[in-house]
Amino acid sequence: MGAQIDMIRNVAASQATSVIDATVLFVDDDPNILASLKRLFRPFGYRILTAEGGAQGLKIFERESVDLVISNMLMPEMNGAQFLEKVRAKWPGTVRMLLSGYTEINATIEAINKGQIYRYICKPWEENDITLAVKHALQQKMLEREKQRLEALTHRQNEELKELNANLHASEKKFRAIFESSADAIMLLTDKNFLDCNHSALAMFGVVTKQEFIASHLAVFSPPFQPDGRDSLLTTHENIMAAYDQGQKRFEWVHRRRNGEDFAAEVLLSTFDYGGKKVLQATVRDITERKAAEERMIYMAQFDALTDLPNRALFTGRLQQALATAKRDKKHLALMFLDLDKFKPINDIFGHAVGDLLLKEAAKRMQGCMRESDIVARIGGDEFIALLPNIEQEQDATMVAEKIRHVLSQPFELAGHSMHISSSIGIAVYPEHGKGEKTLMKNADIAMYHAKKSGRNNVMLYHLGMLDTGQHSGGDRVIS
Repeated sequence: MGAQIDMIRNVAASQATSVIDATVLFVDDDPNILASLKRLFRPFGYRILTAEGGAQGLKIFERESVDLVISNMLMPEMNGAQFLEKVRAKWPGTVRMLLSGYTEINATIEAINKGQIYRYICKPWEENDITLAVKHALQQKMLEREKQRLEALTHRQNEELKELNANLHASEKKFRAIFESSADAIMLLTDKNFLDCNHSALAMFGVVTKQEFIASHLAVFSPPFQPDGRDSLLTTHENIMAAYDQGQKRFEWVHRRRNGEDFAAEVLLSTFDYGGKKVLQATVRDITERKAAEERMIYMAQFDALTDLPNRALFTGRLQQALATAKRDKKHLALMFLDLDKFKPINDIFGHAVGDLLLKEAAKRMQGCMRESDIVARIGGDEFIALLPNIEQEQDATMVAEKIRHVLSQPFELAGHSMHISSSIGIAVYPEHGKGEKTLMKNADIAMYHAKKSGRNNVMLYHLGMLDTGQHSGGDRVIS
């Protein structure tokens, strides 16, 4: 159990240097695109498969186990969305991504809404964006796989624990052997005092002798209150009475060692015939490492692994909450799309490790410009999005954006190098520029595009005229 939990906890720490053992399938009717993708991803050590169309791709799925598939949207006979819908129906565990140009944005949005794809990549893609998207998707898939393995292991061990308690009734000799050899803490008790314990209980709770343990009051081994505010002593007696009534009671609990250290535990109380008297057996398992692994997995599902900023999923939830509050209170909020200018040359000249340091430092600078109620998230390689949930007027958002633009234009001193970047920021305000999440995000993105097209190192507030220029819809978007 300990080795399995350690493996889960170390997944995130090793991701930056380890090779992910995964099979990736690229589907496109253009052989040149397939060749380009193979060259781009070959250094990552993935097993790469290619198909020149949806039908050929489905045949590969019939004979191969595919972890992630990236399909072009526009293909003859069967487009990317139709192909990925078939993949989802028959191989739902495969991560699905779509390559799409802005001319196909409506079909792409429909595919997202139907749950056909994990995310889409704009064409022409930015190498850092598409490689990071694939890497993060495969990392999450690995974590989910390890989580399922841990859950299965925990289930098996729980079944073993039940079987252990059943076998304890067979004989006193067999009971004593198992009692003393168990790695879990096992105690015999009544509703008032302890009767016996094994050596694992002594080690777990930091007590020297059995006599000392048995003489201790039940309350000694719990803090006064549980994390949810319940009185530990009262709740202990409630659980004991429930076990007497029902024959068994399983629950999670925070225990306390003799040195004052608290730890999370899984407790099983079950009735037991001890010398002709009905008493309780308490089996306690320290689950501190399991809890830490679960918390880490929850964190990684909501935050960007590089910058520790919220990811798109968490940001979307916060935005939905803020929109509901703004609508109820008749308040304004602002949404900002931000793209780092000329970030790709930093990676090309100094390497991705330095580029990652710059992204982390840029994230810190952005956070330093925000109020406690504001939120900034990373949604792609060098793309960020910020939410100001409560503003009085549009100028409030513009002032924050200008502050961010200014701090990002200052030199970055990283790894012995001095480097300069700038940023292009687009702003959309609720309700003037949209009353729904999708409209606001689209309009903020349009404004950011215009800031970049206007020479970069700019802040642009969305206005209706931007829709009529024809600059954003249709053509390929400038990313760098």
